[in-house]
Amino acid sequence: MMKKNSSITRLGIFGLIIILILLLNYRFGWTAWFSDTANLQGIKGMVNDNLPLAFGIYCVVTIFACVVLALPGITFALFAGMLFGPVLGTFACLFACTIGASLAFLVSRFFLKDAVKPMLEKNGILKKLLFSGNRKNDLIVLMITRLVPLFPYNLQNFAYGITDISFWSYTAYTFIFMFPGVALYVIGAAGLTAEGNRWMYFLTAGVLAILVTLFGMLIRKKYLPEEVAEETEQKRRNAYIIMTRVPQDGKTKTRLLSVLKPEECRELHEAFLSDMAENLHPEDADIFISYLDDCPDAAERIQDFFPLAAGYLPQRGETLGDKMLDAFETVLASGYERAVLTGTDLPELSNEILNDAFLALRDHDLVLNETTDHGYYLVGMKKTQNIFHIDVYGSGEVFEKTLKNAVDLGLKIYCGKMLMDIDTREDLHAAKAAYECGDFSLWKHTAAFCEKYKEK
Repeated sequence: MMKKNSSITRLGIFGLIIILILLLNYRFGWTAWFSDTANLQGIKGMVNDNLPLAFGIYCVVTIFACVVLALPGITFALFAGMLFGPVLGTFACLFACTIGASLAFLVSRFFLKDAVKPMLEKNGILKKLLFSGNRKNDLIVLMITRLVPLFPYNLQNFAYGITDISFWSYTAYTFIFMFPGVALYVIGAAGLTAEGNRWMYFLTAGVLAILVTLFGMLIRKKYLPEEVAEETEQKRRNAYIIMTRVPQDGKTKTRLLSVLKPEECRELHEAFLSDMAENLHPEDADIFISYLDDCPDAAERIQDFFPLAAGYLPQRGETLGDKMLDAFETVLASGYERAVLTGTDLPELSNEILNDAFLALRDHDLVLNETTDHGYYLVGMKKTQNIFHIDVYGSGEVFEKTLKNAVDLGLKIYCGKMLMDIDTREDLHAAKAAYECGDFSLWKHTAAFCEKYKEK
């Protein structure tokens, strides 16, 4: 919780810094000054008289303009060619841009990473490319984005600070892979002020442009599509279905009304949903929400809790079993190979349990995980099986009867870890005790509820 608050505080400070820079820029007109070629041409007079000073001023101006004001880096590559010529200009621009990129990286890592990284990791492709810890991925992505000038230089610098790439690897790769792109612009610009043989400059810049573009496309074709295609294919294999009601006073967690007020039952359900949205993201799986459409704004309210879900499925059917079967049929019919469904009142549920269920489905027809009150909290299958026809849901024989249905169908069954769910007064007291012992610490909203109502 403290780490979460710290990351939000840093994000807020970063936002205030950006606002301050914008206000100062508006007040003093920095962008207009740096964009005025006449002002930058003033450095040209220093080149012959005091080259180190001219070099230093150019680097400071480039770093400030590109990183702080987010002006196009190409502009300052062109100026480098006109001011210093092709060789020194390339080095000056490359040096300044690398220093600027490294500073932006450090700022992003300090202010943004803790707050932004969890959001990006919810996208399977971004997680695999940027947060896998695979140095090959780091090298490939950096190579492509730095070689191909179409990727905005300014955004890249801050974006990489959010990833797991090391600072020194980032700096070294940035210097190496920006070299061809910087050189082609600097050499081309140097040709504009050259006294003779301008065609040589333009020809060299043109050849570099073709080579950089072709090489970037080759690398992208050779590596990134495989990474993305592999991730997309894997992601389409797994679907995680969360089955829930819409939190409403008096209509949710009704078996707890003997100990909680209607609005408290709603708060508890909202805590479950908030914790699931923040914590449960099984590997290589799309998330679907199966919700009871029993109020006018049901779809909107569910989407508020799970804005990144792959789909929202209104529940259809008379019984709970009918609704679960329909959810499985809908998801599996859309092309997924494996589907796992759970409820929401499970503060011990973890990504490890979900991943274990998907893994078990590779060799089993059915996954059925029991609750401590002899129901079940998780069911997984890769082909729709009507195992849900039992006399009464909510009894102490639900797991046993469902398991018997599966056995009668000849299914190969895997039973995972037993967990508690929270349906009754006794369950709530058990959850409070577990919270006080430090269990389900990641479910911070549920823990906050237990802390608030521990006197009940």
